[in-house]
Amino acid sequence: MACLLVPVAPGCDRPTPVAPEGATLTITANPTKIQIFGDSSITLLARKLDGTPVNAGTEITMSTNLGTIAELISTNSSGVAQTTLTGDGRVGTATVQAFSGAAGEATLDVQIGSLATFMEVTAQPSVIPRDGGTATIRAQAFDSDGAPLLGAFITFSSEIGQLASGGASIQTDESGGVSDTLTVTRADISSLTEAFFTVTATTSGEGGAPVEEFVEIDIGGTPASMFFQATPTTIQQTGGEVQLLAGVRDGAGDPLPGILVNFLTDVGRLNSGGSSIETNGSGEARDTLSASESELTAFGGTSFTIRAQAAGIGGNILEQTATIRIQTGVPRASFSSNGVMGSPMEWQFTSTSTGSPPLTCEWNYGDGNGETVQCTDVRNHTYAANGTYTVQLTVTNAIGQSSATGSVTVPHNN
Repeated sequence: MACLLVPVAPGCDRPTPVAPEGATLTITANPTKIQIFGDSSITLLARKLDGTPVNAGTEITMSTNLGTIAELISTNSSGVAQTTLTGDGRVGTATVQAFSGAAGEATLDVQIGSLATFMEVTAQPSVIPRDGGTATIRAQAFDSDGAPLLGAFITFSSEIGQLASGGASIQTDESGGVSDTLTVTRADISSLTEAFFTVTATTSGEGGAPVEEFVEIDIGGTPASMFFQATPTTIQQTGGEVQLLAGVRDGAGDPLPGILVNFLTDVGRLNSGGSSIETNGSGEARDTLSASESELTAFGGTSFTIRAQAAGIGGNILEQTATIRIQTGVPRASFSSNGVMGSPMEWQFTSTSTGSPPLTCEWNYGDGNGETVQCTDVRNHTYAANGTYTVQLTVTNAIGQSSATGSVTVPHNN
């Protein structure tokens, strides 16, 4: 039995309705960017050459290179057909194609998922004891719009210790995050030369370039840093003392008690005699440097160095230094006195003081009289009564002050 196209004979298949010659297809998507398992509503509008809708039931064939979509959809009486594009977990651009009969092909791109633009990485806790411990490492990936990136693959690596993932990739959840657990032993920590180590998270970025971010984890309870303070930072050439303070901190910046600190100096003597001093509850150790005039003169320099040392992580030595300047222009008071010829009650005083100028001389003649003048001046003083008088000279400059005393007897025999 033969089948005719029109009318349709009983028992024969109806021909497939497709778009006629000259028909056009228009395709739209809402939204045009979805997550890797998200949905986009695809709408097809099919019109004849005269602009009217194609016949209801006209079949449209669909295809996509990424994600899933219905292979065959049909128009309604308005020439509209709808379907859904669903992401299949892969990231990329889905090219959706539609065609029907003699109509031209319609194409539309939908972005499925994104590659990371940046990440944030944290560690909880951020400090591991020197005997070892565990930390949870969390990374979050974000796209170029700052939105959390679902389905990105992130791998972790650590300078020391063992990751629960073994370094395998972990796929992000809806918050764009993944977590891993790091276990570190005391033996791992002993291999470090710094009081911290880093854990790095890596994922794929735009253009194939990797996106990396890291977090530092500090080692608690182990000397990691030291500060050192010397007060004052200058010492007079005539000698003096300098107070020394050293503080030891762990990788978290917390004070470390019970750490042995050694102070060393190029000049002078330490109260500790160079022996180790244990830090107190505030993580501090103190010592005093004393230097005499003879020691400073024998040294011969204009400054010297004091050092503080403590054993750090991995056998390293923590060391801080302070420079002490020797004040060479300090005043040294001295004077000479002579009776004035032919005037038994009058004396002449001359300053022989040394020090950086200008020097000011304050004279006290011992009889209740005195004066302050430049030390370049020779002073004459006449006493009103016989006796022995104690004369004092105080010399001052910008650096310091010095005094000297002597005695004169009135009348003199000159």
